[in-house]
Amino acid sequence: MKYKYDVFISYSRKDYVEGNKIKPSNVISKLQKAFRQNGISYWFDKDGIYSGDKFGGVIIEAITKSKMLVFVSSESSNSSKWTPGEITEALEQNKKVIPLRIDDSKYCEEIRVRINYIDYVDYKKDPQTAIEGLIRSVNIEKERIKQIVLEQENEIKKETAIKEIKILVEEYKKTDFQQELVLKEIVNKSVFIGNRTRICPVCSNEENISKSFCSRCGWKFPSLYAIGGNDITVQPTPHLMLARANWQVSMSALDLKDENKSLNTENSELRSTIEEGNKEIQVLASKLSSREHELTISANTINNLQNQVSDLRKRVSKFTNDNQTRQYTEESFDQLMQECQTLAYKLSCKEHDVQTMTNTINHLNNEISTLKDTNRKLHAEYNTLKEQLIPPVIQRLINNMVLVEGGAFMMGNHIEKDKSSKEYLSHKVAVSTFFIGKFVVTQEEWYAVMGSSPSWFKGEKLPVEQVSWNDCQTFITKLNKITGKHFRLPTEAEWEYAARGGNYTKKHLYSGSSNIYNIAWFAGNSKDSTFRVGQKSANELGLYDMSGNVWEWCNDYFEVDYYSKSPSDNPKGPSTGTRGRVGRGGCFANDSDFCKVFIRSGFSQDKKSKHIGFRLAMSV
Repeated sequence: MKYKYDVFISYSRKDYVEGNKIKPSNVISKLQKAFRQNGISYWFDKDGIYSGDKFGGVIIEAITKSKMLVFVSSESSNSSKWTPGEITEALEQNKKVIPLRIDDSKYCEEIRVRINYIDYVDYKKDPQTAIEGLIRSVNIEKERIKQIVLEQENEIKKETAIKEIKILVEEYKKTDFQQELVLKEIVNKSVFIGNRTRICPVCSNEENISKSFCSRCGWKFPSLYAIGGNDITVQPTPHLMLARANWQVSMSALDLKDENKSLNTENSELRSTIEEGNKEIQVLASKLSSREHELTISANTINNLQNQVSDLRKRVSKFTNDNQTRQYTEESFDQLMQECQTLAYKLSCKEHDVQTMTNTINHLNNEISTLKDTNRKLHAEYNTLKEQLIPPVIQRLINNMVLVEGGAFMMGNHIEKDKSSKEYLSHKVAVSTFFIGKFVVTQEEWYAVMGSSPSWFKGEKLPVEQVSWNDCQTFITKLNKITGKHFRLPTEAEWEYAARGGNYTKKHLYSGSSNIYNIAWFAGNSKDSTFRVGQKSANELGLYDMSGNVWEWCNDYFEVDYYSKSPSDNPKGPSTGTRGRVGRGGCFANDSDFCKVFIRSGFSQDKKSKHIGFRLAMSV
């Protein structure tokens, strides 16, 4: 559709002229001047109303050629027989109607039933601000229509391309059949002269020359590959180099799996060795304690004997003149000395045994320390190999987790008074630091974990949808097993904090902007379909599509009045719920109201819909 005018001005001539003269300082003239100054083209009935079918045709044609209608609402225009028809025609053609109220008169009944729900611009309250706001609304609508026209033109180009492709395919089929006959004849003659095999340039596997694929790596041979023999040098094309690199990666992955298995075995053996060493240390420690106790007893006995010897020596000195007494004393002394020497020898043996056990224990301690160091190194190597075995798609998902610094914010609606009910009650909330996904989970990421693709719309980079809250939990459990991480769904408070931009928030109405066309796919631009993630602008934290595209599951149960009793520190939602789980962000099929950062909804946790996907979170 090609438009001639930006705006159709619907007004009452009584507000513009008096008799045959234009009223001084009338609103219509000011409006026209503002449009001209801002490069906005317009149509309005300058010369007065014609009667009959002729004027009706003129009006319909003018509305059709205009992008939108501005209704100048006044006492005169609301009593006009023409303005209701103009508004009706514009709405039936899906044109945007922007009311500009220049007095306090109410809409007539015929107009009220059509536009009473539409926001109006109040000229009487503040004329300058009203004109500026009207110009802004017109420009936004112009931009929206411009995008729609571009998309329509692209669709026409696509349809033309599809038709051309079909024609080319038919032509190709004809030539392809002829090439196939010629190729068979070439292969037969090559076999006749002795060229019976092909060597795969990717994995070096030898195949029959009649085979079109390598049975080992899956490489598709070019039609005339190796027809002249296998000694011909193959020029490495980008496609071939990529295939070789993928094959090497596949082989490396198999080698890594074998090495991983070997490391697991070695790790298990080391654990057993450490456990045996610990048991031996405990036995040796018990023996050492026993020997030390015996040593203490022996030392006490020797002290007692030495004391006895000292006493006997004193007694000997007193009886030196008595031969019989001297002989008795010396014999007793010799006997005691002999017993003392025997005990001293035993004590020395025990001390030697204790020292030997101590040395053995020290040696074992050194060995165990070495084993523990080896075990730590093997664990580090094992974890490195485990990361290398994570599919690249999942590794990108991990790398795309964004750190969100904790902080406090006003959760709920503190912007629009008409949505300040208990469901959106504004309240202060603090959340701790956490990670959240830069994008919603895509179909290729879901497939890498689950091995299936449940989505209504198909595309690797499109959001995965038609997944219930319960399905998301199954996905997260498997993902955590693959990665060793602790992924989860975000809480409702974490989701809104991140959507608002965290500590860097600029307090936009949507996630990243107050102009929804910049950041979201919604009913006004999506053509009832999801889009590749990350195509619109990001918010202050670098997060994409938190407004629009798909609703996003949160972990919390949904209750309408939860905000009135929510804790202020890291709220996790109600402990139970009867209205399902929280969904946030709106989707491609919703109008702009549903995509605002504070809007919340609840879905049954087993609900599957093409409108609902999810985003991952992770605690720090």
